Amino acid sequence: MNPQMFRHGVLFAVATLLFAAAVAVSAEDPPPTPNPEPPKPVVTLIEGQVLNYIGGGEQGVKVTLYTSASDGNPGELLGSAVTDGLGDFRITAEKGRTCDALIRFEKTGFSVIEKPVKLVAGEPPPFVDAELAGDYVVTGAVLDARTEEPVLAASVVLKTSFREWTATTAEGGKFRVEGLYPGSVTLIVQATGFGRHSEELAVEADGNDVRILLKPERIARLRVVDGAGKAVAGAVIECYDRDRDDFRNAATDAEGSAVLKGIHFDSTGYTLRLSHPDFISDQDFSRRIDFPGDRTESVHELRLTRGARIIGEVLHASKRTPLSDARIIAGARIDDFAPQAYSDVEGRFILRGIPEGKCVVTVYRSGFAPEMAEVEALAGQEKSLTLKLSEGREVRGAVLDAADKPAPQVFVSTLNWRGKDTLALRAVTDDQGRFVIHDAPLDAFDVTAVSREGGEGTAKVSAEKSEVVITLGAAPARPGAGRSKSPAQGSDAPDLTLVTLEGKTLRLSDLKGKVVFLDFWATWCGPCVAEVPNVTAAFEAFKTREDFVLISVSLDRDEAALKKFIADRRMTWHHVFGEGAGANSAADAFGVIGIPATFLIDRRGRIAEVDLRGPQIKDRIAEVLASGTGDGR
Repeated sequence: MNPQMFRHGVLFAVATLLFAAAVAVSAEDPPPTPNPEPPKPVVTLIEGQVLNYIGGGEQGVKVTLYTSASDGNPGELLGSAVTDGLGDFRITAEKGRTCDALIRFEKTGFSVIEKPVKLVAGEPPPFVDAELAGDYVVTGAVLDARTEEPVLAASVVLKTSFREWTATTAEGGKFRVEGLYPGSVTLIVQATGFGRHSEELAVEADGNDVRILLKPERIARLRVVDGAGKAVAGAVIECYDRDRDDFRNAATDAEGSAVLKGIHFDSTGYTLRLSHPDFISDQDFSRRIDFPGDRTESVHELRLTRGARIIGEVLHASKRTPLSDARIIAGARIDDFAPQAYSDVEGRFILRGIPEGKCVVTVYRSGFAPEMAEVEALAGQEKSLTLKLSEGREVRGAVLDAADKPAPQVFVSTLNWRGKDTLALRAVTDDQGRFVIHDAPLDAFDVTAVSREGGEGTAKVSAEKSEVVITLGAAPARPGAGRSKSPAQGSDAPDLTLVTLEGKTLRLSDLKGKVVFLDFWATWCGPCVAEVPNVTAAFEAFKTREDFVLISVSLDRDEAALKKFIADRRMTWHHVFGEGAGANSAADAFGVIGIPATFLIDRRGRIAEVDLRGPQIKDRIAEVLASGTGDGR
């Protein structure tokens, strides 16, 4: 054998053996890994919050931090972040910096914002807030529909529930509105001699140019008189044209007259509601005026029936001292339009517009038991009444289901007090089925509990005992409640017309193609208040989407308290209150017998989910929004 070949063979064999040994060693005993590097320090350079035009945190805003160059332009990139659901952000680095910096905020549909800021290493990071301004533009022209000539000096308003933009037409009837946000707005155009034009407009990124044709106006001359034909001054006339979603109101002058101008030429008439403190006011839009087809002006006479007045005072029963802030309500049952008043610092009150005949008067005040009295009211006359209140009591109870187990989340209400339905005390059972009624009457009254499933039970609270147990059964709903069965999951949602606190009309049938979260609640309901953060989180997560609508329907009785609650907690979505706005009829249509009650409606107008709670609210909404068919399943 060639010696050189032999030497190569030996070397090859040795190399093979060494490789095998190395593999064996590595398989049996892997070499130790080097010590991991210690975590790098994190220093917050800057933090802050980005707000939208309604004062809520704006999610998804890109925030970038640069050093500031000598010419004021961005220099070295220091870091970036994206705002969370509350609009908060934080930019960090491995070490602090001392320099002049520039922070930039960017999001599609909004103007870019740049702010100078000073960074100082070793000191607390600066907090920077910014409010976004819209970046979209709407342009257009307003023309006379008869001649297509430009209409000059026309008022153009674009509005959402929380903001409006205005412009006036100039040469050529043209207008331009800047600073709008992406989404839907209501466009309203008015001009002297023309009917008011209103339409929904989608504000889009690629330009929005509209052409508005105004038709001549209709004019309605209204006169309000009493039973004797005498003019009624100061009457409030609320008018609504459902077909055109046109709501307006007016007050009569000293001659009992009011004039409605700018009515759209195509309007066929209005439904009306009249109110006046000294007359029997309408409780709904039961009146109607029709416009003639052959002329643009019309005259309409409306009559009101004069009511009685009850003047009185509210006193502490034992101390005989006046009690202020007591709520006095007239009527044999509580409703949203019952004449009511509050006592002043001297305990005095005046109830106006009382129907003729026997009138039940009920008084409430925190810390006291309610009291009731009856007065014989005569139209156009005045009666005196003194109401004396004693300190109230606390009634505790429990609700059990048919199996004698605690029933949570059951709606408890008071009924049949002294043969009347004027006792407006409410509660909701906790997880152990317990409830408390504060400021209860000192004498006997009935209390009813109704579960979400429709189980109902009634018990009597005696004057001697302040504890009660209610057992739910299959008892029928009380007469007159008018409640329908709650729509089941997968069924079509009932159609509703609702008017928000801002005066915007919403119809569920018009919202098909969008996902709607409908929330029935009240500020006096503990479980409802506990769910407010979850509802707020859902709104913040999806408020920028054009295909999502959140509507809260309040079953409160105090509008001022509701508005304060909403403002304090920045609940900046649609809110509905009162029978006139459709709150009670909505609860009836959805079979709401306990609150909170929620309904998630998909794009087809079907019930996708009922009674969502906690984080499930946001999660389930996200599923339905992501679903092409709308049901999310």
